[in-house]
This record gives sequence, C-alpha cells and structure tokens, in this order.
Amino acid sequence: MRSAMSTRRRQMLVAALVAPALCRWPAQCSTEADTLKKGDSMNRLKILCLHGYHGSAATLRSQMAALVNELDALAEFVCIDAPSLAAGDFGWWHATTELRAADPPNAGVGPGAKHYQGWWRTREAIIDIFGKQGPFDGVFGFSQGAALTSILVGLRSPHGRATADKPLCFDFALMVGGFAVADPELFKLYDNASSYQCPTLHIIGRSDRVVPCEASRQLANKFPNPLIIEHDGGHVVAATPQVRMDVRQFLNTMMNNKRQAVEPQTQSRPPLRFPLWPNRESPAMTLTFPSVASSQPRPAMLVFAGGSYASCHGSGSAMPAWAAEHEMVGIFVEYGTTSTGAAYPQNYSDAARAVRLVRQNAQEWGINPRRIGVAGFSAGGIWLRSSVPSRSYTDTLTTICVHRYRPARTLRCWHIQLFHS
Repeated sequence: MRSAMSTRRRQMLVAALVAPALCRWPAQCSTEADTLKKGDSMNRLKILCLHGYHGSAATLRSQMAALVNELDALAEFVCIDAPSLAAGDFGWWHATTELRAADPPNAGVGPGAKHYQGWWRTREAIIDIFGKQGPFDGVFGFSQGAALTSILVGLRSPHGRATADKPLCFDFALMVGGFAVADPELFKLYDNASSYQCPTLHIIGRSDRVVPCEASRQLANKFPNPLIIEHDGGHVVAATPQVRMDVRQFLNTMMNNKRQAVEPQTQSRPPLRFPLWPNRESPAMTLTFPSVASSQPRPAMLVFAGGSYASCHGSGSAMPAWAAEHEMVGIFVEYGTTSTGAAYPQNYSDAARAVRLVRQNAQEWGINPRRIGVAGFSAGGIWLRSSVPSRSYTDTLTTICVHRYRPARTLRCWHIQLFHS
C-alpha cells in the first residue's frame, strides 16, 4: 500500500511533466511578437490624433507636447496628416457656401449651411488608417480635426463590429476647440444616437477667437454625457495643471474600461458534470474550471484515473483540481470497468467519446479545441496506450463525428503494459 505522502510526491512529479506538455505548444500558440504586441495594447491606449485646418501631423505633435508629456505610459498618440497634404493642399475639407467653388475656402466654422469639399477623400483615408494602423481605442481632434472627430463618432459601430454604414470601431473621443459641422448631409450623422453613446472629453478656451467658445459648447451638446473642461486661454491645446489632471483622469477611466471589457475578472463557473452518452447518467465527465474566468480559451486536460479495472476513481483522481489551479480546465473522465459491466473493449469508446465531446463544446466551456491533452494513471493509462492515440473509432451520433477524437498531447503515468502470449 503506497502512503499518502508517496502519492502526493508522485502527483507533484506529474505536475512538473504535465504543465510544459499542455502549456507550451508552439504550433498552436501566439508567437512571441504577437504576445508582446497584445500585452502592450492591454497596458496602453492607442489614440488617433487629427490636426487643424492649416496644420499637419508634425504641427499637432508640437501643439500637444505639453499636454501628453507625462502620458507615455498610459497612451500612444498617433498623429496623421490629412490626405490633402500629399496633393499639395491642406485641411480635412474646404467649406464653401451653396456648392459655389469660387467662394474662399475655409474650415467650416460659423453659421449657415456649407458644402465640405474633400470630405469623401478624408472619409476613405480615415477608414484606411483604421484598417492599417488600428485598432484605435479613441480619437483626438483639434480645431477642424475636432469637428472631424465629432462626425467620425457618427460612423462608429456601437457594438465593435465594423459595417458598411458604421465602418469605424473605437470607444471614446477627445475634442479641443471643436465645432459642429455645417454640411447638411454630414450633420445628419449626429442623429445616430447609438453611435454617440460613448464617453467624450471637450476642452474649450474661453478666450478662443478662432472657434468661439459657444460653438464648442454647442458641439459638446451633441453628445449625451459630455465631460467639459474650460480654461482661460484661446485656440490652443491647453496644458494647465488642471487640464492635464482632468485629461489623465479621463484616460485612466478609459484604460480601466478597456481592461474590464477585455479581461473580465469574474467568478468562474462551478464544476459541471456531463454524461458521455445520451439517455445515460454514467459514465460521465466532470469539468473543474479555474477560479477566475478569462476571455481567452484555455487548454484542457482530461484525466483517466486508475483503479485496477474495477473502478475509475483510483490514482490520479486529484489531477483535475490541480489542472484548474494551473489555468487549465481539468476534466475527470469516468469509463466502464468490471464493476459496471462495461470493461474492455467497450470502454475504449468512452475515452474517444470524451475527447470529441470536449471539442464539440469547446467554445461554450472556454476551451481551446487545439490544446486538449489527456493523462492516464495506472489502469487508466491503457486508454492512452491502446485506444485514443491509435485505435480507429466511429461514433454513431453524426452530430459529433465531425470532431477529432485524438488529443494533441498524451501523458501516461505508471501505466500498465499488456502482454499477450
């Protein structure tokens, strides 16, 4: 009779072997570069920044420098040029009155309906930037760039899935010295109520002589819950201590929202018992989930415990709980034995059936179907030695036949070798 201490030592040895086998599968895992990129995106916001009418990306970086100087750890600010600059022009659009091209072009500030020449070129360029340099968490705009930001919100998909009508996906917006658009067709975008249900920050200069502060307040009123910061300066990207503190607090809130959305730290689900065969309570498998849920699918380890062929609850029965403690879904699998009258060879199908069921329900159970391993102990090792990896198996239930029954990794622990004369 093995002592409890020796059993514990054996399980610790198995733990040292199983963890690398299930958690380090290069063919199915993200590359190191992908992992680093993903980690950086989880620790910082990425914000697209749009300059003013006569500005450029370089100009805006200079104007923003004092405001974002101490925000590098919190956000990446990506400044881009308007597409007109490449053609020797300037601005995101030129506003003219009643389609009269002869009128002096301007940014579009002020009363009266206007036509925005160059809008469609700008629209396509922004969509292209989102596709090539995104995803972006938010958009920042100054002056005419703030007006552009306000209508990009109208092109925002509120559910995070881009469509032809709502081709952009981002979560918040910051507008400095902005104004509402005056083009009647673009003004209709403000009616997209669901798209405008997002956090916005508006920085307004009370002494602004380029965009009157009242015009910036009217723009803020287009949003259901605007956060408005006013300062005594003019048409600048203000960087007073109060403005810097308020912007940092706003971005911290956006960062927390992002982390909660991507990595929901919720209590995991309770253990789940799932019969292997229809209309039969046993044999069954019992799934033990990690204590903290994750938005990413996890590897799974199916455990076939020993029991001298008379039981399936012998050595190795504690391994599913160990797997759950190590960020895997631990699955204890019952199989037919002499005590249930379903021993060799009928019980081979129990093992293959279990693997197929896990793959079939992988999405519901939060399991990566390409990272499923099995571990067999003592008599349970026979299933790995002779059944799941090598024997052919046909399931009579067509709804599950499309799923492979062979695992990606196997581990046999003090298994029994069969000898035939």
